[in-house]
Amino acid sequence: MIPSELVVFENDHWIVNHRMNSTYAGYLMVASKSEVSELSALCPNSLSSLGLVLAEVERLLNRTFAPQKVIFSKLGFSKGFNCHFHAVPISEALISEIRQHGSYTDEPDGNDVMLFINREYCENQDPEIVKEVVSESVARIRKIIDHTRDRLCLDAFCKFTQR
Repeated sequence: MIPSELVVFENDHWIVNHRMNSTYAGYLMVASKSEVSELSALCPNSLSSLGLVLAEVERLLNRTFAPQKVIFSKLGFSKGFNCHFHAVPISEALISEIRQHGSYTDEPDGNDVMLFINREYCENQDPEIVKEVVSESVARIRKIIDHTRDRLCLDAFCKFTQR
């Protein structure tokens, strides 16, 4: 169960939350509410709403963090997790940080970015720093939702909890 303080929005089939153990602001998870791990096992309604959810996640991350790019990945190697996607806003500062690290290429790609973020911003993080980053990120995203709701199509298919 995902703690409500991490949830950004949800609909009948998907829940969007900040990654629980990340100190990288805006690192979101888009998880199926169905207890299946593969896209091919999802019901048609879940699949049809997925594109809308991913598009809104991208819009929210763009409006909140103004990244160079938003990347999505579906990994799914760990047992026990529902089908889910990682959504990460990629900033110029992050790309510079990766370039300065000796283990990556001068022109990092999405694989480099995901590996770097997971190693540097998700593994063995101080729980207090994680809590601070996650709380601030979720608050920023929710503020964007509240201020731009009329321009988003979230209300048509998502539920918001009054916070």
